[in-house]
Amino acid sequence: MKVILTGPTGYIGSEVLKQCILNPSITSIIALSRRNFEPPMADPEKKLRVIIHSDFTCFSPEVLAELGGAQACIYCLGTNVPIKPPELNRQINFEFTLATATTFADELHGKLQANGRFRFVYLSGALPEKDPNKHLYFVAENRKMRGELENELLCLDHKNRSDGFEIYIARPGFVLKDASIRIALSWVLGWMFRFITLDCLGKAMVNLAVNGHKETLVEDWMLKSLVEKD
Repeated sequence: MKVILTGPTGYIGSEVLKQCILNPSITSIIALSRRNFEPPMADPEKKLRVIIHSDFTCFSPEVLAELGGAQACIYCLGTNVPIKPPELNRQINFEFTLATATTFADELHGKLQANGRFRFVYLSGALPEKDPNKHLYFVAENRKMRGELENELLCLDHKNRSDGFEIYIARPGFVLKDASIRIALSWVLGWMFRFITLDCLGKAMVNLAVNGHKETLVEDWMLKSLVEKD
């Protein structure tokens, strides 16, 4: 299986890349990165190919040709922390994502492998707000923007799913490197906050790309269940 990965240098993206390299179902990885980088682990089977790509609102014919035959994209580019100025924040966290998903739906559909299916797995975040008029007390602009993006992706999924283009939106809670930290925070803060470990999230994102899911919105507890089944 050939998989496209965006944001391979990030905190979560680098873990997803690691899990892609380890997963025997994935035979080829095209990492679209805004800068060059060293892989997080050895790649003995030479699965990984890195393409430096800075503008995700535009894909040249040459880049699209490299992506041909892919069956999934795991989209990890972006951040939950607002970027300044606001125009750049929207470009990276909204426009890049929607343009990439739309381009892949339009351009890659005719180049898919025999199973005729392409999965776009988007890494969202905690507490997106789909209602633009709702009053929020913290990180309001970013949460509403992410909710707006999720709405657009759901519309794109509805429009293209019958043709084999599937979108899955992963919604993890707080992402922690170590399970022991989760236990400590749960004791201090109670169980009102959702947590998932980094390796668990990485494996779950890869599982979504390989196997899909019955739900388009994949919540924190669903992501954990995907790994528990393995």
